[in-house]
Amino acid sequence: MRADCSHLLPLLQEAQRLAALLTEHRETAVKRGLLLSVTADFLGRGGLPRLLRTLEALGRGSGGHLRRGGGYRDQMEALLRVLSAELPRFSGTEEELKTVLGWTGWLLATAQNPDLATSPAPREKPAEKPTRNTKPDPPEPLRSAGFGLSSKNQAALAGFLDRSPGHEKHGKKSD
Repeated sequence: MRADCSHLLPLLQEAQRLAALLTEHRETAVKRGLLLSVTADFLGRGGLPRLLRTLEALGRGSGGHLRRGGGYRDQMEALLRVLSAELPRFSGTEEELKTVLGWTGWLLATAQNPDLATSPAPREKPAEKPTRNTKPDPPEPLRSAGFGLSSKNQAALAGFLDRSPGHEKHGKKSD
C-alpha cells in the first residue's frame, strides 16, 4: 500500500520559498543553525503567537544578538525580517508550519553543504516511541535537493515521499 503524500508538496514548496528568501543575498545567507536556534522553542512546544513574540523581542535587541559581529548580526537581521513578514501570513496548521521550518532548515543545510543532499532527509515524528530493545529503520537518502526544483524533480520528490516508510499516517492509504 502506498500513502498519498501529495499534501506535503505545497509544504515543501513553501520551505523552498522560505529558504530562497533566507539565502537571497549570499553575504547574509541565513545558516540552518540560526534558523533552528530561533525557532527551537516553537518547534518543541508549539505556539505561533509565542514564536512571533520571540521574533519581536529579538528585533528589539533582546538577548544581545543584534550587537554581535557583522556576519551573525546580518544573518539575524535577515532572519527576523523574513520570518516576521512571512509567518503571519502562513495559512496552515502549526504542525504544518513545523514541517515547513524543518524542511527549510534542511534546505539551508544542503545549500551550505551539498554533500548532505545524499544524507538522510528529515523525517516526521514517529507514531510511537521505540522501546530500548528496538532500532528504528534507517531513513532513505534524499535523492533530489535544491531550492528550485523543476516540475519533473517535484514529481520525483513526491514519488520518493510516497515510497518512504512512516508516511502512511499522514495520508490516505491507497491500493
